Amino acid sequence: MKFSLSPFRLYRLLILLFLIAGARRVTFTIDAVRDMDHEYAAQSFSVRSPWPTVNAVSRAASESGLRPGDRILTVAGHPPDGRGDLAAAFHSLNAGQTAAVTVARGGQTLTLAVKPRIVEFGSNCAPPTNLRQARRNTTT
Repeated sequence: MKFSLSPFRLYRLLILLFLIAGARRVTFTIDAVRDMDHEYAAQSFSVRSPWPTVNAVSRAASESGLRPGDRILTVAGHPPDGRGDLAAAFHSLNAGQTAAVTVARGGQTLTLAVKPRIVEFGSNCAPPTNLRQARRNTTT
């Protein structure tokens, strides 16, 4: 017994399979987004050259004692090798936690408990307005 489908029926079957696959993917994506915390911790300051000198701070970092011009020595006990190290140290925190940041300021070494900047899901990781304003002030 030979099984065959007309091209029209094969096309309809293919469309049906794509619709089923698409519906399952959309359902999975909606469930994954629904299960997210809707906020995560992010680095609360920016750095510039000479590496790694603090360029601008958010309100959370400012309240922690971090100031523009501070030179980062360690974050969570480790010297940062690049921007990825700084970001990773803060992304691993929860909203209520702080990161121990050791800085050099005016010939002194200070260890500060820096709060992360909380970024809500869907905000495209945009820095808060005060960071944008701080950047404008340093370039003018």
